Amino acid sequence: MTGLENIIKHIEEDAAALAEEKISQAKRRADQILLDARTEGERQVKNIEEMTKAEVNICLSRGESVAALNIRKKILSAKQQMIEDILKKAKVLLINMSDEEYFNVLLKMLLKYAQKMPGDIIFSEADKKRLPKKFDKKIKEALSNIPGASLNISNSERKIDGGFILVYEGIEENCTFDALILENREVLQDKISKLLFEQNTA
Repeated sequence: MTGLENIIKHIEEDAAALAEEKISQAKRRADQILLDARTEGERQVKNIEEMTKAEVNICLSRGESVAALNIRKKILSAKQQMIEDILKKAKVLLINMSDEEYFNVLLKMLLKYAQKMPGDIIFSEADKKRLPKKFDKKIKEALSNIPGASLNISNSERKIDGGFILVYEGIEENCTFDALILENREVLQDKISKLLFEQNTA
């Protein structure tokens, strides 16, 4: 699987549990907003004795409309926060995979991003320290079917959180997990929304 597919895999594994918890919280907040709005509307009506029955109903209706709007905003905010939480968790899970799994993911990412020319690959300090033995040979093997492609492990390091940076003729290509998620954000958000919200409304 590619880096993106690994992210989606972890999203699928964690989405259901997180969805149940977050949606339950959102519903409790929504119920409280509606109750508070109704109570406030009734209080205001009692304090205005000269109101006609029709005016009272209008006042209550307006209060409930405002409450309904607030509920929609709260639920939308909760959904957006759920998506952000899952994306962050997916990245953390990728970074915290075993060294073997993690660097196998990076090798598969290289097949997508490597160019048909010599270049350098830059890792973070943390990843440099846990590079598998003879990883340079594994890179060479992974790129063997891409004509002209070769990558030298750079002596420099970057402050990145998972993934790597490729350098070709002085031009850098950001292949970090953050960049991967950003590049595919709409795809991932759609995937998460379907997993979370369509399942819970079915």
